[in-house]
Amino acid sequence: MAMAIDVQRAEQSTSTVAATSSPIKSIIATSNGGLVSSHQDGKIRVWHCGRRDGSSRSDHLALRLRAVLPTAADCLRTFLFPSNYVEVRRRHRRRRTWVHHIDAVNALVLSPDGAEMYSVSWDQSLKAWRLMRSLRCVESVASAHDDAINAVAVSGDGHVYTGSADRTIRAWRRRQPGRGGKLALVATMERHKAAVNALALGADGQVLYSGTCDKTVIVWERAGESVAAADAQGPHGCRTLPGRRRESGVKWLGGQDGEGVEERGDSGGAGGELHLSRRAGRTCWSSEELGVGE
Repeated sequence: MAMAIDVQRAEQSTSTVAATSSPIKSIIATSNGGLVSSHQDGKIRVWHCGRRDGSSRSDHLALRLRAVLPTAADCLRTFLFPSNYVEVRRRHRRRRTWVHHIDAVNALVLSPDGAEMYSVSWDQSLKAWRLMRSLRCVESVASAHDDAINAVAVSGDGHVYTGSADRTIRAWRRRQPGRGGKLALVATMERHKAAVNALALGADGQVLYSGTCDKTVIVWERAGESVAAADAQGPHGCRTLPGRRRESGVKWLGGQDGEGVEERGDSGGAGGELHLSRRAGRTCWSSEELGVGE
């Protein structure tokens, strides 16, 4: 069964605390001392941290499986009603209830208060899970992107950012404060020319870093609901590159391969997308320019 976990004490070193039947894609620590892992088989496993054979030694720690998400209760409450089924067309067409990921779960992140967790998958969905009182899926955005989602990050004020193989980053927030509000798209950032693989937020939650397959990193700043690539002369460790041009009233955003991008307008357009136009010039942020090793 998918829920079976084998702790292989005889064959593994004492530093190995558990083994699963599916490769692990992501792992996070919870505020109660447990762990949550996401897997290639589309499952999320919630672990309780215990000790082997009642030992008090730190090297005898072991992970004990608490639950596999979605739980049996989640599956039971959704499978009877046709409206709970969604169709996913990634490798092949499949229909499952909205609480399921049907492809690898690439990344997990906790909400600022630790009460909720967000997961993203190759099946293009973004899901929210309740962790504190009951383990259940509370929301799913079935087609959050047009391709596999590789990364997710959450700011202190509750904005959720997702990065995808479709080369975009999307910002989400709840329409109403609290748990009752649904996630809504507030911005789409379209600057990368390759799949977005990684996201990281600055300490204040106003600066977002994104990294891609083409070895570039872009720095984004948020002002209200607008999100834009940061000025390379700003306080984020970027440096000015040759060919940079600025004009009064236009915030220069940068670009690649002989092109530049400037911002005109804000995120108030259809779907919350940023409106960008291209100009001649060149400036970009690569892994080398940000001081990140190859």
